Amino acid sequence: MSYYGSLYWFWLIDSWRSYSWVDELDADLPLLILSADEDELIPPHHQFEMLEKANTVDKTLIRADTNHNGIYSVIDANVEEYDSFFGRCLA
Repeated sequence: MSYYGSLYWFWLIDSWRSYSWVDELDADLPLLILSADEDELIPPHHQFEMLEKANTVDKTLIRADTNHNGIYSVIDANVEEYDSFFGRCLA
């Protein structure tokens, strides 16, 4: 049994409110979404829906062919795009 499968309460009380909040972001706030194509906990279509719903002008989606725990490989595979995003945030 996976770690999350053993936390029965996690599935009963946990709530992911990001989708309801993403359209409340300021339009000039940069948005970065990391997506693992083989994510077994958060289906990739959730990230795509969040990106579509966000009303921000500067949207960045960085993807990699990995699972949920391999999300750092998303950054490793896209270092330049990741650095560019944070450069825009600090500008």
